[in-house]
Amino acid sequence: MPFQAVNAVKKAENVVVNEWPGAETTNITWNSNPAKKKNRELLAPAVKKALSMCIDRDQIIDVVFAGYASTVESIVGHISPLENPDLGPLEYNCAAANTALDRVGYKKGSDGTRVVPATTGTLAQPEHKMAYEILTPTSTDFNVDRSFDIVKDGFAKLGVKVTQKVGGDATATYAIQTGDCSGPEGEQYQGYDIAMWDWVGYLDPDFMLSVATKGQWCSWSDTGADNPSYDKLYVKQGVTVDPEARKAVVWAAQKVVYDNFYYTQLTNHVAIDATSKKWTSFESKLGGYSKVYYTSPRQP
Repeated sequence: MPFQAVNAVKKAENVVVNEWPGAETTNITWNSNPAKKKNRELLAPAVKKALSMCIDRDQIIDVVFAGYASTVESIVGHISPLENPDLGPLEYNCAAANTALDRVGYKKGSDGTRVVPATTGTLAQPEHKMAYEILTPTSTDFNVDRSFDIVKDGFAKLGVKVTQKVGGDATATYAIQTGDCSGPEGEQYQGYDIAMWDWVGYLDPDFMLSVATKGQWCSWSDTGADNPSYDKLYVKQGVTVDPEARKAVVWAAQKVVYDNFYYTQLTNHVAIDATSKKWTSFESKLGGYSKVYYTSPRQP
């Protein structure tokens, strides 16, 4: 169901609207490859946090999801019983975000856009404006363009300019994120800075935790994160048998992703579909996880 159509369809006499806890989360994806060559200021968690603090997630929930969503902090989402409840919440505070960017030395230029000072040493950068592209796919099941507009407005309040780059379908957009996976080491995850997309998680958090590992480069990783300490946590949670001990490791792994801002989690939306009252036996909660969803409906 398109989120903006839900309330209208609920008024239809011969239709049942079904709602259940959704597994899909939306996020800002930050290119977190430690060896990225451009706009390296976006590797700093303090900078990404400041930018994230001026994103009005409640407005995204109202405008894009018609209220059928909630804020989320963890990569595993609300669907997982092992979601870490101690993360965040991320504060919406543009004034504090502006102060944080001032503190790290990114002053506003004459046109109001912040400027990153030149750096020295390995992978040094010249002075440049905080102006970035945000990559979006055409394959989302929500209005990513409206989400981008809200993020753009928030960043503008900080003196940060962003433009939308439409990457195409999921395959084309992911190819931009990863770069040339057949090329030499060091050429991957160099072609983008920021993206807006989504993930669909599972009850068990293993898969969602895996996407932030180096082992998933050019497979499931969309951030290019390369953190050996995190990778060890991921491996450990996968072989820990005791449930309470594993929970502690899973929570620690989620905290690493959160603290490093590999993603800025935006929303966890409600799963919604609509069925005719002339048909029964839809198992909406199964969604695409079982063919029963498509094969069992019948007329009463």
